[in-house]
Amino acid sequence: MVVFLILILILILLAMSLLPSFYKRYYPVKHVPCIEKPVGLKHNNTMILDIRDYNEKGTNSGGDSMNIPYAYLNRYYGEIPSRQLHLIASLGMRFLRAKGFNVSSYMLTKCPCKEV
Repeated sequence: MVVFLILILILILLAMSLLPSFYKRYYPVKHVPCIEKPVGLKHNNTMILDIRDYNEKGTNSGGDSMNIPYAYLNRYYGEIPSRQLHLIASLGMRFLRAKGFNVSSYMLTKCPCKEV
């Protein structure tokens, strides 16, 4: 009986230690809308930043867009101009906001989102 209670306690502590990492990875950032199609972003001086991996890269080759794969984001975030950003990504928004970038909207790669 005591061994069972110790095992339950260890499992609870393990689950509690993993909750922050699951929150940071899967819970959306508040007050940043998910936009399905980035229409009209050029009018409000917003740059499109594509941080998908090379094998997921789309054909977004507009003049006001930039592509930095997520694996290289920590190394090359200094090359991103300090403007409003629209992210095309599955990860990376919290990292960019922590570095002081203004992420105004995003589009997820594997999740269809509704216009907000």
